[in-house]
Amino acid sequence: MKRISLALCLTAGLAVSAQAHVPEGQVLLAFQFPAGAEPTLDGDLSEWAVVPSDYWIGPELYTAPDGSQWTDLSDLNSKVIVGYSASTDRLYIHHEYFDDFRKRDFANLPPVAGLFGDEQNLPDTFEIQVDGDHGGEDSWFDPAEQPENGSRWAQNIHFRIPDLDPSAENVNDEKTAWAWYWQSQATWTGNLPWATSGYTSDAVEPNSPDVNGQAEWMFTVWDNLQWDDPDASVVHDMVEGQIIGMNWQISDYDALDENSREDWLLNGQATIWQTSSVATDFLLAPVEDVDFGTAVEARSWGRVKAAFTE
Repeated sequence: MKRISLALCLTAGLAVSAQAHVPEGQVLLAFQFPAGAEPTLDGDLSEWAVVPSDYWIGPELYTAPDGSQWTDLSDLNSKVIVGYSASTDRLYIHHEYFDDFRKRDFANLPPVAGLFGDEQNLPDTFEIQVDGDHGGEDSWFDPAEQPENGSRWAQNIHFRIPDLDPSAENVNDEKTAWAWYWQSQATWTGNLPWATSGYTSDAVEPNSPDVNGQAEWMFTVWDNLQWDDPDASVVHDMVEGQIIGMNWQISDYDALDENSREDWLLNGQATIWQTSSVATDFLLAPVEDVDFGTAVEARSWGRVKAAFTE
């Protein structure tokens, strides 16, 4: 994975705010899809095969809250690519993974023993935070005191795969929706034209062992999200050469009847749920010299547990 130095970005005259940079001096890449070449959100990742390996994000870049490294690829393996379109002003995420046990359907499971007694039974999740204007703002505000400010300037989204109920009225339903905007009161942010997803896997049941899955997500980044008014909300303008802030956490459970889990964070900062000031810098890269018109059959990747095949 290529890491672009902060000094190089500054030398090139790119717009880099001083709010973030975790880890210090590292800038990761967001792949640019030109107008008309954006991926179709259907779970078929072959359109992403044109993305050079410099953009791939694998377990070697993650850290647990206790500082440990992600090394057991027989338990969980992951390949993430961040993409964007200056034409649609949307972010696109590629996630290809192997999980030795995927925990997804928790709507009808009984509570399990936890630190504070019986607690809600939780699923695997991919929690992403994005800060489009790189302002380092908080995303969490007490809903009893400032309900209008949750995810207003930086957004936190729990992605869950697969989608158990794609009907529009269940968007933002914690148990069934594919995207749960848990800090916001908005019920429309997970719907088209603002967001959508696609997913395929070799699993039959939501809770399954040895799952090879392929997910892709499209969502909007907001500079000012007005939870009750899409027209008054300000969409971030994706411009080539910008630096945006992003961080995410992959949470992995290995059983239905327990709440113990492993959390892997892109930069090890466990305050992802609270503030974007600890986000990792992503450069909105120029268009690569690749053939977007050629359909490339993506090679089988997720089944390899011990190491990447690429």
